[in-house]
Amino acid sequence: MKGTILSIIELDSGAITPESVDTLHFAMQLGAAEDSPVTGLVLCAPEQTPDMEPLQQLGVDIVLLRNPLLDRYTAEGYTGTLLHYIGGIGTSYICIPHSATGTDFAPALGVKLGGPCITAVHSIQGTEHPPRFTRSVAGGKLEEDILPLSFPAVLTVTSGSPAPLPVPSGEQHHVTVMEADITLNNTLEVARTTAAAVSSSLLSAEVIIAAGKGVGSIEHMALLNDMASLFPRASIAGSRGACDMGLVDYGLQVGMTGKSVSPKLYIACGISGAIQHLAGMSSSKYIVAINKDPDAPIFQKADYGI
Repeated sequence: MKGTILSIIELDSGAITPESVDTLHFAMQLGAAEDSPVTGLVLCAPEQTPDMEPLQQLGVDIVLLRNPLLDRYTAEGYTGTLLHYIGGIGTSYICIPHSATGTDFAPALGVKLGGPCITAVHSIQGTEHPPRFTRSVAGGKLEEDILPLSFPAVLTVTSGSPAPLPVPSGEQHHVTVMEADITLNNTLEVARTTAAAVSSSLLSAEVIIAAGKGVGSIEHMALLNDMASLFPRASIAGSRGACDMGLVDYGLQVGMTGKSVSPKLYIACGISGAIQHLAGMSSSKYIVAINKDPDAPIFQKADYGI
């Protein structure tokens, strides 16, 4: 089936997230393979005015769907808005960043549309129509190719995987602003907290200092922060265990249930090396492991071990 390919663009404090740019690149590759137009779709509040010019230069039209309820994320609000918009156009694929937000509402969107939801996709395989999509499974031990049989198909796209970037067309494309008429009938906000500020973007960092459960305490995290301060483009990260302990914010989690990263240098501190974590950082150029257990699996992946 050929139709418009939608690429969902997420915002963080009004700025386009790096995961959204990666997802748009993927959507453009899919559009070239399917000979289909690509539209970037932003869900935002009326007062938000994100800078769309860099995305326009890539050669895609942008649609801003605005509603006061979209100043914060709710699965009901996002799903309802997208269903309202998709109902008026012919859509073949909806590409969504494989983020905490995207993986939350993507399955529900697939169910509502009556199509498949393929998560954690990282590449397109084959030249047939429709193409096959490859994703990692079993904690990164295996990869599987999936062929969608009904449409529209919902895809969540992982970040950090090396991929050729599309060549900017130089042609200025359109930005269309639409008002989304939605209400929340089944969602009630009961609390909202602000996550700790991140000094450097995790996905663009050249050096990542990652904490595991072995770091042990917030007091010991000061050592990792001191280490990160030695590099101009560095970020703190954490394993799932470290995030569960409250050592690192969940927005900085690396692994199968977090982000995938490819820095020049990845320093794993107190991380045992579970396959779920390795799946998110194994493409790093150099890996240094610091661990008091000489038999920790992380040493099998590390270039240097301490």
